[in-house]
Amino acid sequence: MYDIIIYHDKNGNSQILEFLKKLTNSKGKEARVNANKVNDYIQALATYGTYIGEPVCKHLDGEIWELRPLSNRILFCRTR
Repeated sequence: MYDIIIYHDKNGNSQILEFLKKLTNSKGKEARVNANKVNDYIQALATYGTYIGEPVCKHLDGEIWELRPLSNRILFCRTR
């Protein structure tokens, strides 16, 4: 199991949490599907790490990776 640490800026805001909240609060089916898929991919990342590979996550450069739920892209870094 891998630790997922959500980034918060100096004001305590998190773009990914705000994005998920917006999707979750939406009444549309597409938004709910996106929210579920993002949550599923984050859980998969926590379980398997970057070994899960494409199409779930993709290495971009250095320590930068992207999580790829549907048409969404979530950048993250891997640390040891």
